[in-house]
Amino acid sequence: FGSKASLLIAKSAEWPSLVFGFSLLLLGSLTILFSLAIRTVEERKSFFYFGWVLLLLGGWVFSQTPSKFLLIRNPALPMNLSFASLYLLPLFLTNYIIHSYPVRRTIKLFQRFSLLFITLYVVAVLLQMAGTMQLTDLLLISGLSLALFLVSLFCFIIHEYIKGNNELASFIFALSCLLCSILAEVVLLMFHISLNSAVILHAGMALAAAILFMHSVALVRQKTQVLSKEEVLLSLAYNDALTKVGSRTSYELELQRITNNQSAEPIGILMMDINDLKMINDRFGHTKGDLILKDFAQRLRQLLPHHSKIYRYGGDEFIAFIPQVSEEGIQALAYKVQTYFQSSQKTEYQVAVGYDRYVPKTKEKIAKVVSRADRAMYHTKNKMKAFGSS
Repeated sequence: FGSKASLLIAKSAEWPSLVFGFSLLLLGSLTILFSLAIRTVEERKSFFYFGWVLLLLGGWVFSQTPSKFLLIRNPALPMNLSFASLYLLPLFLTNYIIHSYPVRRTIKLFQRFSLLFITLYVVAVLLQMAGTMQLTDLLLISGLSLALFLVSLFCFIIHEYIKGNNELASFIFALSCLLCSILAEVVLLMFHISLNSAVILHAGMALAAAILFMHSVALVRQKTQVLSKEEVLLSLAYNDALTKVGSRTSYELELQRITNNQSAEPIGILMMDINDLKMINDRFGHTKGDLILKDFAQRLRQLLPHHSKIYRYGGDEFIAFIPQVSEEGIQALAYKVQTYFQSSQKTEYQVAVGYDRYVPKTKEKIAKVVSRADRAMYHTKNKMKAFGSS
């Protein structure tokens, strides 16, 4: 065989390691991208740092296999990738633990120590660029420092677990799988047994990564469930359960927002009351009354501009805020709503409407404007009753 062909065959013998390294690099990249779509901060950071751990492990595996020279001819690039992975792994692994497990503040010490690895790497790169030394000169001390760091971190996690932090069990299990695979590779070497592509080590790394990934997924699932419950509770608090318009609580918050925003635009205010709803409830039952309330809210949404904010003020009273409307515009809307519900062909109930307009530059409080609209509504209601009895 030619020397070039023999070299290619020798390099390709370790192709499983190359595939495994690329798989970790790909999964790490996808995990980091996926983390950007997570809404909650801690869970996003958990996936983000986990993705970086996968990237660094993938970079290290790729740089260690002879098959890398099938793709990269320059040996300096894989070597630098290997060292970068070694020096960055402590920082991203520690941050992953911080944002994935409930650990004590003591772990911040490991986070600070991990920054020393990055500092050492930057200094080593600068010295190599200056021609003073090579990265390989620090290989032994770097490997020993990383091993000492990981063992210390593992002991700290076990200590926390013994003290009752049971949530750390998944991390201990994952790291144990990795350490056992390393030990198995060492034992095989002691007995002069060589397996192609470090299959046991890669299996341990894959199992550890799968365990940590499932833990991060569980975190996101739990947080999503909590957020869903909170959103339901907020929806119940800020939306009227029967009519699906804003609740009184939501109205009070909007009133406060408008009060605090002195530069707000003019707002038209409609105060509305369904006539004789109590009599309908007494005569036909509350089910009938509820149907009328829901029907009114639905029709009102269709009558008012789409940017209007409608709230159930209390009982059979509703209030609507219509932004950026003129005096003539709010008057026309009040007339439109009242005449619509006066037509017996459309509805079986009538509605009294009062209106006013809040103009921020007059410095008048919006609560006072709402009170005037409320009085105007009752004035209309009394006129409708008087007209009906005459």
